[in-house]
Amino acid sequence: MSDSSARLLLSRRFGPLFAAQFLGAFNDNLLKSALGVLAAWRLADRTGIDAGALAMLASAVFIAPFVLFSGAAGTLADRMDKSRIARWVKLAELVIVTVGAFGLAIESLGVLLLALFLLGVHSTVFGPLKYAVIPQYLPPEELVAGNALVDAGTFLAILLGTLVGSALALVPGGAIWIGAVAIAAAAAGLWAARAMPPAPPADSGDVPAPRLFADGIAVMASVAREPGLLAPVLALSWFWALGGIVVSGLPVLARETLGASEGSVTLMLSLFALGVGAGSMLANHVMKGTVSARPVPWAALAMAAAAIVVAPGAGDPGAGNAPLADILARPAVWRFLAGLTALAVAGGMFAVPLYALLLQRSRPERRARAIAANNIANALAMVASSLVAATMLGAGWSMPVVIGIFGAATIAVAAWFRRTPPVG
Repeated sequence: MSDSSARLLLSRRFGPLFAAQFLGAFNDNLLKSALGVLAAWRLADRTGIDAGALAMLASAVFIAPFVLFSGAAGTLADRMDKSRIARWVKLAELVIVTVGAFGLAIESLGVLLLALFLLGVHSTVFGPLKYAVIPQYLPPEELVAGNALVDAGTFLAILLGTLVGSALALVPGGAIWIGAVAIAAAAAGLWAARAMPPAPPADSGDVPAPRLFADGIAVMASVAREPGLLAPVLALSWFWALGGIVVSGLPVLARETLGASEGSVTLMLSLFALGVGAGSMLANHVMKGTVSARPVPWAALAMAAAAIVVAPGAGDPGAGNAPLADILARPAVWRFLAGLTALAVAGGMFAVPLYALLLQRSRPERRARAIAANNIANALAMVASSLVAATMLGAGWSMPVVIGIFGAATIAVAAWFRRTPPVG
């Protein structure tokens, strides 16, 4: 990490925002992963619902608020002081994780899904403000660095939350430990939010009151009319579509392609999350504080090449539940892991310039609504790509090949983006 990034993290104008978003993402994935483990090992047998179907249900429950409420969240953030909204959101998070901890303790699917939905609402409201507030806190020359740190921190939080939730879910007293960690993280997030500097709206005079579902349509229509905003939104949606398939497919890759135990999932998830974080910081280094779309097509081509490397797989499906040490003894596995890591690094370099462009091109008084439209588009893209991938898998395609096909399609995304003015 550069000295400038370290100074940003230690400054009041950015550090509290970073901490609040990091801890929120950590809690989201702590409870999501714990529910996933419980679904696979206990709740599926108890409820009679297939474990895979439960995992898809949990994912849909968490993503639904992004589609339903992002428009209203963006309108609210453009209308009010963003630091004030952040404090409300973090106070609500304390209550939500307490409900989630209770659901884990009694192993109630209904309570856990309710908590997961409420966490989705929490993230939906916090999402537009966490990006829209960056240009208020940072000068233009630090905009790329701020976005890079937020992206890197988010993926690191996803990794840590997933690892901790998965590790504690089934151990004796694990629900108590998860609850204690989640409540402590939420309390720390509230403390961080209270330290955020004021971030008043740029112009509250023309911002209507939030209208829940109607605002989602309005913000999407507004962005669609502005090519300078639509291009990064669509490109970011492709990033999340491909990334969602890769992350969701890691357990399948481990079991069916590598013939490995669950330890390999942890390894692959760690490499992917750390790779995106490294790519985000590398983008900041390459761009040197200049907001530009020029790295995007090259990063997209790198994503495509890496996904094609992953496509042949490294598997021995007949190997069964092989220990991680045995898996790593195969030379082809190292190529597979290198391709997965390279895909993540290129993804980080792809996303950071796009977020910076979206913030720079959006008008200050409508910036949160532009981010909200991006969140809606990203969520819809993730759902659509999951359905397409599920269809391909059902037709007999392997997970590495599915990833390779989606990755290769990124070449078309790169070509389209390169020809879409203004490139910046």
